[in-house]
This record gives sequence, structure tokens and C-alpha cells, in this order.
Amino acid sequence: MEEITQSKKWGKCFWCSVIAFTLLVCSLVYIIDPYFQFRVRDNQYFMDVDYVNPGLIKNYDYDTVLIGSCMVQNFDMEKFNEELGVNAVKIGTGGLGPKGAVQYIDLIKAAGKAKNYYINMDLGHFAEGYNNELAINMQHKDSMMNEYSYLFKEDPISRLKYSFSYEAWLRFIPVDLGLTAYKSLKGDIPGGKLLSKTSVAHLGEWSDDYDYGEDIVLGKRDSSDEAVYGYVLDEAEQDKLLDVMKQNIDNYLYDIDFSTGNYTFIFPPYSYLYWEDAKAENSYDTYMAAKDYFISEVKKNGGEVYDFQDAEITHDLSYYKNTIHYNKYVNDYMIDCMAKGEYKR
Repeated sequence: MEEITQSKKWGKCFWCSVIAFTLLVCSLVYIIDPYFQFRVRDNQYFMDVDYVNPGLIKNYDYDTVLIGSCMVQNFDMEKFNEELGVNAVKIGTGGLGPKGAVQYIDLIKAAGKAKNYYINMDLGHFAEGYNNELAINMQHKDSMMNEYSYLFKEDPISRLKYSFSYEAWLRFIPVDLGLTAYKSLKGDIPGGKLLSKTSVAHLGEWSDDYDYGEDIVLGKRDSSDEAVYGYVLDEAEQDKLLDVMKQNIDNYLYDIDFSTGNYTFIFPPYSYLYWEDAKAENSYDTYMAAKDYFISEVKKNGGEVYDFQDAEITHDLSYYKNTIHYNKYVNDYMIDCMAKGEYKR
């Protein structure tokens, strides 16, 4: 009988310890909140777009969202807001495709703040599922977003995953506490490259990390396969690819409720060399047909489209680091054009 009583005491102590430890961990994460799940701390914490984007959507003050891949990450949001007359938050992450964008859009709709949606479109993502051995040269992390899916939710299990996440405790919380202490002692956190990791307005910017120019672009193009496919499509393959792209476009647009806001889609200005490669591979006409189909379907739903893929700037390789990626000056150019209504289809 004494052994049973002792076991009960140990069991009670064990579970009380577990509950106390859980409450302590959850309380600390709630107070520090490295992923902005409860509040946004601008210019104070170390931010990673994949972890803080859901929190920004839930808790930041905005009426407009800019969503997309690395094609939008270098937008100057102060310029964007001033010239377009909005109060926008940038939700960008490298390689973001349609499925990932829809996840963000659904969370934005649930937050109920956004009136305007500006969404980047990388045509290559709509070729996903094309059934042959060709390697599509447009990588995205839609499938990887399952790793962060708990940050989109607010149920108890998701909150526990947040509180006990390895990344939060071993990567972000120590740095966040350090930056908070630095700011309290020294004032503002130094700018420079750290700005893209601590400022919401500059979150995810990568433009200053690379060199640009014609020699660099041509050198990379000659030394590696930066073509759309690296394979010449015959007529049957072109038809098959177009069918796949149209079906993916239909699925994507079906998931968007155009009645919830003003939707503007942006086709970014890859360099002209990207499309020269596409012509050599017989995929250019297919991609243009898919884009025309997309634009037609968007307009039927009351949306707007800006198409920068034949813009004059795409022939100036001084702005590019390879055939696709451009620096922040191209993003500024896009803002100026949209403010004037240029390249609107």
C-alpha cells in the first residue's frame, strides 16, 4: 500500500513538473514571440521570411499585400506605398509558387485587413506536372511550406509546436534577446545588410549581395544551363505543355476569391536572354499562349495584370545577375511604371 502511495506521489510530481515546464516554455515564447505570432516588433528582432510571414499577416498594420518570390523581395516598400497610395506589407520568399501563394492568400483573407493584392507570377511554376524527363528550371518551396504550416494556425497543438520548436529556441530567441539588449543600450540597430533581417519594410532584400552586368550574365549562361528546359520541344510536346499550364492556371485561379479585394498580378521582367533560350527550345510560344490565357481569365474575374516581360529594361543586362534575377533598381522601375499605368495589359 505504501508503494502504491509513493508511486502516486511520484506520478503527481512528474505531471506537475511537466505542466509547470510547459507553462514556463509557452509563457517565455509568448513574451519573446520570435515569429510574431502575437505581435510585431519592427527593427528589433532577427527575421526570417519563412517564419515571420504568417505572423506579419496576422498582426501587422496594412491594407495591401505584395506577395511573391525573390522577384518581389527587393521592392522598396516606402516607395511602393508612396507611389501607389497604399499601406502595404511584403510577403515574399524565394521560389514561392502558386500553391504557396494561395496559402498566404487564404491567411490574409482570414485576417480581414487587405483590400488590395499585388501578386507576382512566375510562368514556369504553371508547368509543374509536365510529364516527361525534362527538368523545369523554376524551383519553388510550395511543398516545403508544410514545415511552417503550424504558424498559419492558432489551435493548441500548433501553439505547442511553436513554443517547443527547435529553431525558435536555438536560432532566433538567443539572437532576439541579444538584439533587444543591444538596442536598449546603444539605440537603433545598425543598418547595412542587417536591415534586410530586422526591418519589416526591407525584409528579404538580397540585391546588395550580388554583382551585376553583361559579362556576369553571359558568363553564367555559358558555364551553366540557365535555359527554360535545355531541350527542344516538338509540336506534340508543346501542346501537352500548354494543356498542363492551362489546367494549373485554372486550379490556381479557382482557389482565389476575387470578391475579397482588388487583385493585381505582375509578370516580372526576366532578361531578354531567358526568352531567347525559350525560343530556341520551342517553349516560348507555349509560354506566351499560357500567359495570354491567364490574363484573359483574370480579366474575366475583374483582376488586373502588369506584364513587364517585354519591357525595354529587360535588354539592359547591367541590372541582372543572371538571365532571370535583377537588382532593386528594376523593382523601382516597376513601381514607377505601375504608378503611371504602364505595361498594364
